[in-house]
Amino acid sequence: MMRWSIKTIFLGAFAVILPSLTHPFISRAYPDSESISFSGSFRTRGEFRDNLDMNSSQNDSFSFVNMRFRFGPTIKIGENLELKGTMQDSRIFGRAASLISQDSPLEGVNFTATNSRNLESLDIIEGLALLKKSFENFQISTSIGRQRLAYGEHRILGTFDWSNVSNSFDGVKISGIHSVFRTDVLGFIIRENSVAEGASEIPQPKRNKTSLLGIYNSFNLPGKNNLDVYLLSVIDGTKANYAGVGFENYKREVSKDALIFATGLRFSGEKQIRDFTPFLVFEGVYEFGRAWADKLNSFAISGRIGTKVSPLKVRVFVEYDLAQGTTAKDKEKGIRRTFYNFFPTNHIHYGYADLFSWKNMHGIRLNTGFTPFEKISLSFDFWKFWLYTNEDWWYNAGQLVFLRDKLPYPSRDAGSELDLTLEVEPVKNLKVESGYSIFFPGELPRKLGKNDPMHWVFLQFMVNF
Repeated sequence: MMRWSIKTIFLGAFAVILPSLTHPFISRAYPDSESISFSGSFRTRGEFRDNLDMNSSQNDSFSFVNMRFRFGPTIKIGENLELKGTMQDSRIFGRAASLISQDSPLEGVNFTATNSRNLESLDIIEGLALLKKSFENFQISTSIGRQRLAYGEHRILGTFDWSNVSNSFDGVKISGIHSVFRTDVLGFIIRENSVAEGASEIPQPKRNKTSLLGIYNSFNLPGKNNLDVYLLSVIDGTKANYAGVGFENYKREVSKDALIFATGLRFSGEKQIRDFTPFLVFEGVYEFGRAWADKLNSFAISGRIGTKVSPLKVRVFVEYDLAQGTTAKDKEKGIRRTFYNFFPTNHIHYGYADLFSWKNMHGIRLNTGFTPFEKISLSFDFWKFWLYTNEDWWYNAGQLVFLRDKLPYPSRDAGSELDLTLEVEPVKNLKVESGYSIFFPGELPRKLGKNDPMHWVFLQFMVNF
């Protein structure tokens, strides 16, 4: 007997219906209040990385080319109802698919809403209904289905579009929108393993009870100033052998759910003063609750101050980022201080080489960017990194342990990084990006025999239509 998953049925229906919507010999007449439009994108990126282990005596260089294609309709039915669907095909050339682990707690990259981990996937990344009701000076909207979430600078919730798959979430978002504020109430299932992907797509009796709940408030302040205040929660009911926050000598059977709360505040503002536009961005998050077997108590902050110079089309700023880690005394007391990074877009923060996330780290960034010609921009970053504590792991941008040498590490000095990025828009709807990063080992890796720089290069083409 053939079994069908919801995804299989949806994709089949999409393939059958789409030609009827677009066939040139079929005329579709819509009332004035109804319309259908199509949009999409194509992206391909090549990457090369050398010396990830910071030891040139071993050849560990690797390269790959990925591809992502998105296409889908937006259907407006009357003034208050909108339907949107986006199909996504993402793959790395010459590499087979890789499925998400069925029994891992919600840590690291395992939160991906689609069925792969940055590799091959044919899926629906968006499939939602949006219902809107307008009142005088106020609007309420409800979006139901698979959708994308992005708030602030994506430090806690982001689309993670750098990934070849990126993030999407299944659930409901209810929004109250006013000219001076917006409030979003969130309720989403993060991962629901009800079907084993494969030739027969066998339904699974086990479900991972994992959800994201929260309320996010944004306020438009006088001038070009904005304030966000939010409370988010992750509930993860996965039971598995789990090493807490990554401590290999700390492994045991987890018998409790994770109940993680994060309350945060973000401010951004700027002011025009003749040819200068000084700006300030700050975000602080405090976390509490229970991280599986441990009590959670942690915080993270990020601050940036700088200015734009109009005649020269130049931007300069300095940034400081901090996220707590867990010490040996904390572990003895059953307390997790390691900041839980939720579902961010980490690639655009903490160095483009993707060696850090907002977990157990200090980082200082100096940036300058300028636009020498129209539609050509250059950006230069210098980073200096330390770990918050050398008794916790060094976590990469995917929130996984990067350096698995025995704890405690011999130092907190992780190293420094230089990033150079070029963006060009040669024609309309086409963006070409290229970048080079070099990471210089600090005292920590050097004392472990890792003395050589790591190199990373990419070239990306992106078409929107």
